[in-house]
Amino acid sequence: MTQNNRNPWMMRMGWAAALVVVFLLGYTLRGGGKAPTATEGEAASVTTWTCSMHPQIQLPEPTGCPLCGMDLIPLETGADDGGAPFSLVLSPSAQALAEIETTPVRQGRAEVELDLFGKLVADETAIRRVAAWVPGRIERLHVSYTGQQVRKGQKLFDLFSPELYSAQEEFLQTLRSRSVLGGERAVESARERLRLLGLPQNEIARVEESGQARNTVSIAAPIAGTVTERSAVEGSYVKTGDPIYTIADLSGLWLELEAYESELTWLRMGEEVEFRTQALPGETFRGRVTFIDPVLNDRTRTARVRIDVPNPQGRLKPGMLAQGQVLARLEATDSDPAPLLIPKTAPLLTGERAVVYVADPTEPGRFHGRDVVLGPRTGDEFVVLSGLEPGERVVSNGAFKIDSALQIRGERSMMNPTAGGQSGGKSSSMHGSADVENPRTKTASAGTNGVGLAGAAAEEVVPVAEVTDAFRAQLGTILDSYFEVSTALSLDDEKTAQAAATRFTEALGKVDPSTLNPAGLRRWEEARKPIEDAGRAVAKGGNLVSTRDAFFDLSNLVISTVRAFGASSESPVLVYHCPMARDGAGADWLQNRKGTENPYWGSQMYRCGSETDVIVPDKSMGDDSRDRSDTK
Repeated sequence: MTQNNRNPWMMRMGWAAALVVVFLLGYTLRGGGKAPTATEGEAASVTTWTCSMHPQIQLPEPTGCPLCGMDLIPLETGADDGGAPFSLVLSPSAQALAEIETTPVRQGRAEVELDLFGKLVADETAIRRVAAWVPGRIERLHVSYTGQQVRKGQKLFDLFSPELYSAQEEFLQTLRSRSVLGGERAVESARERLRLLGLPQNEIARVEESGQARNTVSIAAPIAGTVTERSAVEGSYVKTGDPIYTIADLSGLWLELEAYESELTWLRMGEEVEFRTQALPGETFRGRVTFIDPVLNDRTRTARVRIDVPNPQGRLKPGMLAQGQVLARLEATDSDPAPLLIPKTAPLLTGERAVVYVADPTEPGRFHGRDVVLGPRTGDEFVVLSGLEPGERVVSNGAFKIDSALQIRGERSMMNPTAGGQSGGKSSSMHGSADVENPRTKTASAGTNGVGLAGAAAEEVVPVAEVTDAFRAQLGTILDSYFEVSTALSLDDEKTAQAAATRFTEALGKVDPSTLNPAGLRRWEEARKPIEDAGRAVAKGGNLVSTRDAFFDLSNLVISTVRAFGASSESPVLVYHCPMARDGAGADWLQNRKGTENPYWGSQMYRCGSETDVIVPDKSMGDDSRDRSDTK
């Protein structure tokens, strides 16, 4: 089916059915009663009219909506809401229809599992450099290649040095004339000079016992370990300070992980870390946090976290990539009480504010909106820093519907904190029309799985630094398959969408992330598995409804990933949003051409939605591709 042969009558019926749903929802949220029809007396008393689909439209006359053509409804500016402009009363039937669920605010231990990526390096405190203390010629190397294991005190090389030979002769003459000159001070001075020239104590004793100066001296290893660098060959001349060997004790290593600034609040000195490496699959190693870098890397926005790792058998090697897991906890201390926790679905996030709806304990059915300050996210919960008390019940499911009802009534809400029944006041629509700033263009959408890059709905996606063109080209190949899935769903073609989703997961499995830096590699590993799972869910399908539900998760994850890494594509990558999708909660998707092709409604409302952002501009149109006037 193509766009041109769609039945106009069916599309009008689809819009009519959707409007009936919105009308009934508004009717039920008011707790029953008659629908708001405009009588003569009402028209005389009501001075402001609004659109149930676009609450930002507020007009003095009941004309049609300039955006969608719907009849306007009166704006209830004088509704009695108990004197609380940021609250709403729902009847039991309205709560059931809106699927309102509440959860008590709990106080207790918060846990979160952090996945950090990095690599193993040598312990800097266990590295020694063997250098020439005096100028001379290397007569013989006893350790001739890098990687060789040496013992402490083992001979490394023999050095001939005229200066050292002269110092030995001076030392022997001082010994022989000790009785004539009188005293040990001259002898000790000559002995100290030999030590300062690098001659070991045992060599000095040998010269003293034999009474003969040695042409060459043997230099020994200061520590046991592995030769990681050899800088000279036999017969070469060296000057004072020239490096000969570098020796590292690899029985203990450092694991340097990269942690984002949002994760640093969870990390503590002494925290145990489990990690795995690709070189030793199936094995888990452990260490403890001994250092957290006090300075962030400006380029990657990460800080190094150092783990001391025992390596007595030498199975771990410097340079190995590793993935570490930290089970971090926030617990009560003598100075701080246990944190307050609410479900992750409870707060409505705008990027600057966080709003929750709290059930009134004295008046059943009333819910009050409240601004709160959130701390870090702990898996399925948020830490609350202020704004709530233990035991209060917050709306954990249906908060968006309560807020939408307040928006339609022109009351104060999450998206319109300064409202409160004032006619003509500025109101932001949850439907994202062309002339209203849509928060989705600034934040990452969240999939229902709540993991990876799409895990935090209001967390701004920070682009990954130094992404290569080769990696972006691979993402472009994946996007081509994604666009096929989206197009097929907009045409109600489930089988074609599932086949395209299979190609999507196959292309995803062929992506080579080796060109990414450690921070980028970590971001990709976090995103890859959820994207793969969502792609398989679309390919599995079952029916058109379940396939579109899986596509919602896939779209959120792909959008966040493309925002983070970019993509190499000749076609543009455009973000579209439909406010009617998913029972009015709204949904996003990507297109590679202008003109709404709604994958969530298909033939029912093919043109429902609008372009909200451009991630990759249209190369053939230049800056004109950022025109967001495609509102239909």
